[in-house]
Amino acid sequence: MKNILVFILFSMPLVGVVYSPLMAQDSAPHDDQVVNVIAEDYSFEAPNEIPSGWSNIHFTNNGQEPHLLLFSRLPDGKTVDDYLSEAGVPFNKVWYQLRNGEITPQQIGESLGREMPAWFFEVQFLGGVGLVMPDSVATATVNLPPGNYAIECYVKTEDGEIHFMEGMARPIKVTEKNSGMHPPKEDLLVSIRSDQMNIEGDFKTGKHTVKVLVESKPTGQAFGQNVHVLQLGQEADIEEVVQWFNWYTPTGMSSPSPDLATFIGGMHFLPVNRPGFFTVDLQPGRYLFVSGPTARLGVFKEIYIE
Repeated sequence: MKNILVFILFSMPLVGVVYSPLMAQDSAPHDDQVVNVIAEDYSFEAPNEIPSGWSNIHFTNNGQEPHLLLFSRLPDGKTVDDYLSEAGVPFNKVWYQLRNGEITPQQIGESLGREMPAWFFEVQFLGGVGLVMPDSVATATVNLPPGNYAIECYVKTEDGEIHFMEGMARPIKVTEKNSGMHPPKEDLLVSIRSDQMNIEGDFKTGKHTVKVLVESKPTGQAFGQNVHVLQLGQEADIEEVVQWFNWYTPTGMSSPSPDLATFIGGMHFLPVNRPGFFTVDLQPGRYLFVSGPTARLGVFKEIYIE
């Protein structure tokens, strides 16, 4: 839910591409601390507690719509029920106003400022797994401090309902006990600044470990940036994809996904200078690495794999 808040405060089957549902994650974890999370339409199955420190998040989408996974650390004394009732409900109210044409995207910030509780702006978004297609799996590696978290998905249904308001938000406790796991060694680096994305490394077929580092974010954007990876058909329209990531439009980040585009994972919202990692299996073809909240500012890169 707050994910959507994040977006708001900011601002099909693949044709022509050979894609295996498990392409996004057949990769082995980098270490032995694995947290399994399963998404349905519209719920999460996950452990109640996990250790702090680094963990490999193994995310399976058993639903019929694309889903993502975000770890949101709640302020002391706040629960997921508080998150949904005190922040989710007013956020949903503002979204309905936007969807129904009662306010404009430019008025969202003012409307949320009136409706949202002050404590919402203390929520920390600390990573997760980027968008994944139905019947697919992806893995990310995140570093989580102790605390009470919500895991959530803020994609919208075809009818414009936010997934976290449909049941895709649940509590998970990160304990004081540390996993003792070390971060993986990357072979690709994605660095994100306020208005650009840079990618370094040897792009070739096979499995890769990608490090994501947010170096800066646009003024007024409080919640960090992310990286979603899409495999594109040769005729896919990148402008259509970029527009789809604009959460402020009625069809933004809603089912169905853009034509000729398949989500294969990534790393969700990260604070500045707090790295995260994800794994991806790249086959020959066309790919897009994109930061959802700032795609409209040109924060994306197209990659071709021979």
